[in-house]
Amino acid sequence: MATPRSYNLQEKVQILRDEEKEEEQQRVRQFFRNANDCIEQSKNEKHFAVIHFYGHQYLVKEGDIIIVDKYVPAEMGARIKFEKCLLVGNQNLTLIGRPLLNRDMVHVEGTVVEKTMSHTVLNMIFKKRSSGWRKWYFHRFPLTMFRINEVKICHKLNESQTIIQ
Repeated sequence: MATPRSYNLQEKVQILRDEEKEEEQQRVRQFFRNANDCIEQSKNEKHFAVIHFYGHQYLVKEGDIIIVDKYVPAEMGARIKFEKCLLVGNQNLTLIGRPLLNRDMVHVEGTVVEKTMSHTVLNMIFKKRSSGWRKWYFHRFPLTMFRINEVKICHKLNESQTIIQ
């Protein structure tokens, strides 16, 4: 008699698990509806983004000027799309990539404003106990300045791309 009771108990546990999965799927659908509504309402709002460019992360919004301490092979006035976006958001919604957001999802664009050299940096090497030997190195490194023209979320979230486990 113990076998039928345990069998019925296993069926009940399976039914409860199925109900929990359905509830979880309903919560996920509701989340996507709310997120897509926020995206639709915030088309005219200003967004911020965290971009990854030349090994550094920059928090940017429309109109910001960022200084990249590398040589960027682009001409003055060239428009560049920053494709590695880690995060985008506004007051009501924040989308976080794992580790990056999809390239089609976010559009962050900037213009090369200025290409220049940094201030002169001094490095000095000396030996304490010898005869006061000193060597001075001066160097400068290239800087590139960008103005962020546009930060926007291009389309709504797609529920079919997510996997519920």
